[in-house]
Amino acid sequence: MRFPSILFLLLFSGCAAAVANPPDVQPPDVMDIVRKSCQRDNENLELRRQYTWRQIDNIRRLKGSDWKTERLRAFDIFFIDGTEYRRLAEKDGKALSEKEAGEEQAKMDRELGKRKRESESDRRKRREKDAQELAEERKMRAELPAAFDWKLLGAEQVNGRPCWKVQAEPKPGYRPVAKNAKFLPKLHGTLWIDQQNYEWARVDAESLDTISAGLGMFRLGKGFRLLLEQSFINSEIWAPVSVRVKANARALFIGGNFDIDISFKDYRKYSVSSTVSGVEESNQ
Repeated sequence: MRFPSILFLLLFSGCAAAVANPPDVQPPDVMDIVRKSCQRDNENLELRRQYTWRQIDNIRRLKGSDWKTERLRAFDIFFIDGTEYRRLAEKDGKALSEKEAGEEQAKMDRELGKRKRESESDRRKRREKDAQELAEERKMRAELPAAFDWKLLGAEQVNGRPCWKVQAEPKPGYRPVAKNAKFLPKLHGTLWIDQQNYEWARVDAESLDTISAGLGMFRLGKGFRLLLEQSFINSEIWAPVSVRVKANARALFIGGNFDIDISFKDYRKYSVSSTVSGVEESNQ
């Protein structure tokens, strides 16, 4: 299952007590912190396209009184000529069989062949589509400062790094502009923003109402909860290491209570000239 962009972007019910600023230190301006963090996160969107990583999806659904695993898959994520590609690497915690591995290799070979045969016109259209998707994400993130009332709760450490703890509540009267920002008024929560480089180290978000996507074909019920943790990779980018989702969701004809754990590991920077990203690491 491709991790929906909306889940990765559903930001922000805080946890733990805040550490107050010393009385002789002027607290930073919370809006300045938020604006800088949104700008830095936008820069990361492009940098991540220079990396390959492994993503592990563990999806469980409540059946009766028990949680049953619906899907456990690991994918190698990389980019072929700028477009994301997902190659299945494991099923149910086990390496693929020889037959399955051969099928995945054949799929990738077909995709590589398609890229080689691609006309200049088709290549331009594909790249324009990728650029448009990236631009839409950036527009949505650019609206975050105006979409919420922000409150600086104090300072806390996340994985050994000092962070500002910031609370976000929907701003009354806010009207989304970007297409992907329509869900923002239905969220609240807390961000932990790294004090050194203004990146989001942790996000704890909760929905205040039902959120729909895909022309209503995908719905997340009120009380949807998302916990995101990110880490500083290769002393260059901030990237997710774990996403936890608890939701009452419905997609097409499948619905129920879901518990989703998505982990990310083995981030490696690859040469942008590589035909198959992830094979060649840079020396940086």
